Amino acid sequence: TFVTSYADTGFFGVYTGTGEKESAEMVNVIRGELARFAASATEEELARTRTQAISSLRMSRESTSSEVDTLGRHLLNYGRVIPIEEVVEKIEAVTLADIRRVIEDVLATKEAMVALGPVKNVEKVAA
Repeated sequence: TFVTSYADTGFFGVYTGTGEKESAEMVNVIRGELARFAASATEEELARTRTQAISSLRMSRESTSSEVDTLGRHLLNYGRVIPIEEVVEKIEAVTLADIRRVIEDVLATKEAMVALGPVKNVEKVAA
């Protein structure tokens, strides 16, 4: 999964790979897993996820190109460089209720899909 943020919008995505015949099923499985997660996520999972996110954030600062990319995105999207401590505080403030609300919003939104390869089954996928 990935998230991309902009000043006025953003998107959440899931990278996958599957055979042509399974593409419609794959989309339904992804939607089902997101809904299941929204309903059953635990505080323990959230704590592990916070730790992973903060660790990844800190380790990404070791790469010059990653750091420059982050600084540029901050300036473009927020008009300022956001200190890492502020980002960590925001990560630590996320609650299970926040996660459930966002997943429900994502699932309630009409999806956009990009597919590469033999994709004739993709148009059969219903939201």
